[in-house]
Amino acid sequence: MFSSSTMSLDVLKEVKDLADQYSASGSNGRSGWMPAFSHIETFGPTSGVAVERSVETLLEEIDQVKRCRMTTPVVVLNHLLTGEQFVPRLCQVRTAHHGKNSLPIPPSISILETSQDSTQARSWLSEFKNITLPRNVVELSFSRSSGPGGQNVNKVNTKATARCPIDAEWIPLWAQPGLKKSAHYVSSTKSIMITSTVYRSQSQNVEDCLEKLHNVVLTTASALIKNETSEEKKKHIANLERAAKERRRKEKSYRSETKKRRSSGGWDD
Repeated sequence: MFSSSTMSLDVLKEVKDLADQYSASGSNGRSGWMPAFSHIETFGPTSGVAVERSVETLLEEIDQVKRCRMTTPVVVLNHLLTGEQFVPRLCQVRTAHHGKNSLPIPPSISILETSQDSTQARSWLSEFKNITLPRNVVELSFSRSSGPGGQNVNKVNTKATARCPIDAEWIPLWAQPGLKKSAHYVSSTKSIMITSTVYRSQSQNVEDCLEKLHNVVLTTASALIKNETSEEKKKHIANLERAAKERRRKEKSYRSETKKRRSSGGWDD
């Protein structure tokens, strides 16, 4: 979808700087969160005619406007997004990356207190369990494996180590306390660290790390989600409640009859 935001001159420059940072990140880090843009559509204050200009040209014109105290043009940024509304000052896009491996973003729920919370969590879980984590959600490093394993041991950096911030947006808030208790949590960096030396191939060990990370998050998050009660179980519970209510009614009636007999002299010989 296209998102348009009217921005002040200072905000425009801030957006341009942040966009350049994202564009320059290449294939590493958080690249893909926000595609680069080079042109901005502006509307003249009097003509109202839309004109597409390069960012550099527009910034030069803005400087001239400020120096000459001319009427400032209204700047509208049209930017193709794949997530929620573009926030100029934060440059946040609520997708971890673009493409067919897009990660489902969990609901912003810290504690699963209500049935509605659990329903939203289950909806996220049904999507998350079927995805494969992409490499760009972790920071990768490599080192030499130790122990038996063939000719590559102690010669080639095949051991893979993956680190992911525990507050990454694709990790549910309600799962974070549990993840902090995990053996994979590193408190000094507030991250989850996964290692793999299973394979002699570096790329295979990376995939193994990503699979392990996926399982750790999936298991921790799902453990706190209350299972939805089936219709059959609901009927069984309702029947038990009715039976208990009927039993209490009979006990109350019996006690009432006993009191009546006592008061009417039923205990006399």
